[in-house]
Amino acid sequence: MEENQPVKYTMTISRLTIDKLGVKLYDKVSAVIAELVSNSYDADATEVRIKAPMGEFLATKSNNQLQDRGFTIEIWDNGTGMTPDQVNKFYLCVGADRRVDTERGDKSRRFDRKVMGRKGVGKLAPFGICERIEVLTSGGELIQGRDENGSTLEGYLTAHLILDRSQILKETQ
Repeated sequence: MEENQPVKYTMTISRLTIDKLGVKLYDKVSAVIAELVSNSYDADATEVRIKAPMGEFLATKSNNQLQDRGFTIEIWDNGTGMTPDQVNKFYLCVGADRRVDTERGDKSRRFDRKVMGRKGVGKLAPFGICERIEVLTSGGELIQGRDENGSTLEGYLTAHLILDRSQILKETQ
């Protein structure tokens, strides 16, 4: 992949999958956060920061309609990130069993931890309580580039994607 080429990210999931594996399986904030922390563990994170509204209802119900209160939950970790290609190949592939994947295997890369993920559906957990998921991840080999002034910089390829639950459901069966 060319360094300066835009990458198109596409996730397609059936409505039934989102409903059963996101909304119904993970309908509590604590379960969603636990799933995302386990993903951080699988990525060899040694530090995870969680910012969440404590003691608040994320939504209220009025006339049988849920009203989103506009809160956000943020999770940051220092684990091994993904390149844009890895995001498309692994993160946006729902239901893939990492343990039998010869490219990734059942152990983490840096600390050789036995991975916790089993079914490849934990990435859907936030859809149980969120309408929108934003992912920012950097990974791969250290590369060199230049800033707007021509100065040399080093960094990693970064993927930034926004997954909107209603858009995913609208575009799939």
